Amino acid sequence: MSNLLETTRDSSPLATELAVDVSEREFARLLGYSPGVLPHGKAAVLANAARAWFARQGRPWFHVRLVKIARIQLDAIVLETGDRLCSTLLAGQLKEAEAHALVIMAVSAGVEIDAEAAKLWTDDRPDEAFALDRFASAVAEHLTRSVGIELCAWAKPQGIAVLPHYSPGYPGWNLSDQQNLFQILNSDPRHSLPGEMQVLASGMITPRHSLLGAFGLTHRQDFMKGKIAEHSCGRCTFSPCGYRRVPFQSETTSPASSQTQYGFPEKALRRWATEHLTLDNEPGGSLRAQFHFIGSTCSSGGVPLEFLFDVRLGPKSLEYPVLSASCQPCRNDEGHRAMCAFGASPDRFLSEIESWNELTGCSLSEVLSWAPDINPAACLCMPGNRNHKWKMVMQTVHYALMAGLSPTQGVSQ
Repeated sequence: MSNLLETTRDSSPLATELAVDVSEREFARLLGYSPGVLPHGKAAVLANAARAWFARQGRPWFHVRLVKIARIQLDAIVLETGDRLCSTLLAGQLKEAEAHALVIMAVSAGVEIDAEAAKLWTDDRPDEAFALDRFASAVAEHLTRSVGIELCAWAKPQGIAVLPHYSPGYPGWNLSDQQNLFQILNSDPRHSLPGEMQVLASGMITPRHSLLGAFGLTHRQDFMKGKIAEHSCGRCTFSPCGYRRVPFQSETTSPASSQTQYGFPEKALRRWATEHLTLDNEPGGSLRAQFHFIGSTCSSGGVPLEFLFDVRLGPKSLEYPVLSASCQPCRNDEGHRAMCAFGASPDRFLSEIESWNELTGCSLSEVLSWAPDINPAACLCMPGNRNHKWKMVMQTVHYALMAGLSPTQGVSQ
């Protein structure tokens, strides 16, 4: 698309050049279905209704700007505009690729779909709201991929390779740079972003289903050959995500992971061990492990929630047998009250998660072979959700002990 770099929200180029055609498979993935499974019955009716509403009322848009790179420092990319993007990881990737420019991108499913989903929640129609919200996510992802495809078509005849897009909030790039990308796009003398897009002080974007990111450009056509993670999922360590297309692809392994088969990427285990886990010695050689879990509800717009997983292990001489395990909302957490299971039966839900004896008596090494039914959604409503979180916790504890890490202290309850 020769005029991609001049395209803004104008409805005509969007309709003819980046038509929104979300596949059933992608929509089903974001609704939480397993690969190869499509909605049926009432769920199919809700999905079709969301798709039909968007076809009538949705106003998605995208905006891109090409900016040359002035220089790449150890921890930052300095653009010809004078703007700086601060990420040691991104700077290293662009330097290795000998990137000469960035295409800064903004995409959005539009403010209209946000407003309609909020109205449905207010009208006590949560199923319809959830389906519409998930379709909005699918639209934003579709636009991101479409922009990348069109950029490649534009770049290839010029002997340019387009690197996979990366966004603030991904591993190694602080969310605070959302504001910088926003300002770079909004200061384009030829165009300005739609007024509906705003970057909040927290780094979050409105409308909700919007994304800011950057594609690197390089004249090295051979650079991507043999490189992993053509899709951003392959570079993301966030294991609780239930919407992955491809597994995380680690390029390095540690002595701990090279001899042990874990169910999660090593980078994720290391991050959880150093940022979310506290280990304390107790009398008699026993050990207390506390894991601070941060997730969100799968309804009500994704309300943040925090839980504390508490595990007591016997001494190392007995191979760290699991003595007890419990879970409870953190002291100041209110998000658990928005979970479906809590709303249906608060006392029952809290009782079910408070005391957990699935692995009591097992050694920590035996825990690695535990293979329950799991559901990686970020809440704890169903047994499969809880099994997934307990697997995370137990494998993180094992990894921390085997790798000799020193977890952070003082996790707040």
